[in-house]
Formats: sequence, C-alpha cells, structure tokens
Amino acid sequence: MYSGRRRDVLERLRDLAGADVLDRFRQRVALFQAEERRLDTLRSNDAGAARERQQSLILAAVLGSLVFVALAVWIFTRGVRGRLTRLADNAGRLAGNEPLAPIALGATKSHGSI
Repeated sequence: MYSGRRRDVLERLRDLAGADVLDRFRQRVALFQAEERRLDTLRSNDAGAARERQQSLILAAVLGSLVFVALAVWIFTRGVRGRLTRLADNAGRLAGNEPLAPIALGATKSHGSI
C-alpha cells in the first residue's frame, strides 16, 4: 500500500510541475504578445507620421513646381510678346515703305556685335 500511494503522489507532483511549466510558458507568451502589440502601435504611429510628412512634402513640391512654371511662362511670354510687337510694327513699316524700327539695345547683348 505504501508503494501505491507513492506512485500516486509522484504522478500528482509531475502533473503540478507540468502545469507550473505551462503556466510560466503562457505568462511569457502573454508578455511577448503584449510587447508586440505595444511595438506594433508604435510602428503604426511612426508610419502615420511619416505618411503625413510625405504628403506635406509632396504638396510643397507640387506648389513649388506650379510657381516655377508660372514664373517661367510669364518670363517667356514677356520676351516673346515684345518681339512679336516689334515684328508686327516692322511688317507694317515694310508694307508702307517706311524705314524699319531701330534695333533695341537689349536684343544685341546676348548676340554680341555683328
């Protein structure tokens, strides 16, 4: 009878030891999952902030490009408009057998003297 009880006690102790190991393992898994959730939240927040910065930079780049294009068009049309006006004036003078308008000093600056 003594040996029968001993086996029973040993089996119970083994069961408790196994339960204790499982409980510790479950605790560690739970801690690991909690830490992963915390890190996931941090990463998600960082990704959201990076996305917002990216959108702001893209918007600034688009607006800067629009301003640059508008300025380039304005400068180009200003130069072309003056030349077209002078061309139309000279065409009218040629049609009326009048002398051509004198060459503007600004037009010869980039070409040098001919």
